[in-house]
Amino acid sequence: MYSADDPVAQAARLMLAVIQVVSYPVNMHPARAAARELLRLAGWQRVRGFHTAATLLFWGGTLATALTVSGLGVVFQLVGGTCGAVLILGMPGTLLMSYAVGKWRGQQAQQAQQQQQEAQRQPPWASELWWSGLGLVLCTAALCAYTLATL
Repeated sequence: MYSADDPVAQAARLMLAVIQVVSYPVNMHPARAAARELLRLAGWQRVRGFHTAATLLFWGGTLATALTVSGLGVVFQLVGGTCGAVLILGMPGTLLMSYAVGKWRGQQAQQAQQQQQEAQRQPPWASELWWSGLGLVLCTAALCAYTLATL
């Protein structure tokens, strides 16, 4: 929108570049920790070269986005659509599923202490809470896919 010769626009571009360079590592650390925790929950206790691979993957994704997107409006749509879907639908869904699994584990421990029969135990997916959470997570995935498809 502004000419390349405008000194105020140049100063603003420089400040944006400095902000991005400084904030990228700050945002990378929790993202890498979350990815590591997801791998741990999936059963992979230790992944060789994870730090390097995660850094290159995040950096490559950022670079691919920067090279393919021509305007900030598209970036705001992408971030708004996906983050909004995850915060509004995905987080409550995963929390419901986690609560259902925790409740099931508590019942299992209680039944084991009381030494009741194995047939009385129900898996966590027998809970309506778990299925409600799964529905919200699937809605999140569909909304994120729709956001990406419409960009």
